[in-house]
Amino acid sequence: MTENSHFRQYLQATWHKLAISMLFALTAGLIYALPLQAAALPPKPDTGYLEGVVSMYEQVKTAPDSPSNRAFQAVLDQLFKPAAVQIPFRFVSESAGHRSINYAGNIYFSQGALFINYDTTESDELFATVDGQLYSWKPDATEGVILKRFPGDTLAFVMYMIDPSAIMRSIYSTYLEKPNEFTVSTDSSGTKSIIFKQVQNGFKGIRLQENPFWLKAFMLEPSQNEGIDVGNLEVDPPIALDQLPKGLTVLPTTVTFKPTQESLKNRMTYF
Repeated sequence: MTENSHFRQYLQATWHKLAISMLFALTAGLIYALPLQAAALPPKPDTGYLEGVVSMYEQVKTAPDSPSNRAFQAVLDQLFKPAAVQIPFRFVSESAGHRSINYAGNIYFSQGALFINYDTTESDELFATVDGQLYSWKPDATEGVILKRFPGDTLAFVMYMIDPSAIMRSIYSTYLEKPNEFTVSTDSSGTKSIIFKQVQNGFKGIRLQENPFWLKAFMLEPSQNEGIDVGNLEVDPPIALDQLPKGLTVLPTTVTFKPTQESLKNRMTYF
């Protein structure tokens, strides 16, 4: 079992315990966002994609002065105002002061086109949107799948990848409502750590960037039998790009792709 799979199983179990007491459904509606019609390198945003983004901005307008909605708007601006974005991510374990990267990769997104890759040590799924079809495969596999599309799939999946099951946003909302339950500190780079005074079922807290606002990491504190003293899922702020790198749209010639009835809903395993 890969480190990624091990973490996913642990995360799924601990999140189910925490979900009862936290604001779990904050972004669940994004799965059913307005229709998107993805293309690999669209010359301009298609109507369906624009409607999906507008629907999220409308959520902000319901209470534009609330701290959580101001923060959410900053996140949306970073994701959707550039022509394309690159979002590096990684899972890091720390033990006795030693930092070890379990897996790392990049999300690329542009106007509904989604690409996700991992570094050479990772065996998780890769994704590519080419000519309106969504492909997925393992790095060393000879067969891959063409996923069944559903309205809003790539937009929902991007939001899921930057904050699985809205865990970080839920913790941040809890912090705004009950700040006395947390310890807050800021490091020399300006990153703020918001830590539960009492760890909640394995969730230790989050790290964030305040200007522009971005939820950078959530921290796990598994039990000793998990073999990790501290684990952090880190998601860097988006890097604005003029366009997606052209090499992303080139599918591997060694992989045969077949249609499947599975969709990105099957990949959002923490919902």
